[in-house]
Amino acid sequence: MNENVNLVDIDKMLPKIAEVLFEQEDLCKLLKYDTPNALSESITQEDIKLIFNQDDISCRIFYQPFNDKIMSEKRAELRIYIPYINPLYNKVMSDIDIGFDIVVHNDMWRLDDSIIRPLKILEILIEKLNGINIGNAFDLEFKDKCRIVFYNDNFTGYTFIMKTKSR
Repeated sequence: MNENVNLVDIDKMLPKIAEVLFEQEDLCKLLKYDTPNALSESITQEDIKLIFNQDDISCRIFYQPFNDKIMSEKRAELRIYIPYINPLYNKVMSDIDIGFDIVVHNDMWRLDDSIIRPLKILEILIEKLNGINIGNAFDLEFKDKCRIVFYNDNFTGYTFIMKTKSR
């Protein structure tokens, strides 16, 4: 079965993933609140919209890889981007990878009940994204292991890659 994506569809992939994440209240709480009781906090639809609004200071989900110059305050972020495009012989189809960076301030790792914030975020992402349809006849599946990343002195997290798979 063909595992390749039509290049015309690339720009639709990240918003499709965001649609799925928009419905995950616990994920939004983990990104919005910097407190150990983040999962106990309430969150409104307006709060969730701001988490996804790239033009707002409350934004926590970005369509680009981590950039140290962007981060200044204590916060958690999710980065979703396309790190790998391999155009094939016909220049219309391509192998596509989608990268995810979970970036969490070191002071925010531990939540109530001994829950580790970046691992809880990772759990939500694995549960909700593995196997979802991202357009046409393509699903996402995990490509490789998740690995820890020390982004700088203040931020640590996890990174992983998913790939498109035809149905």
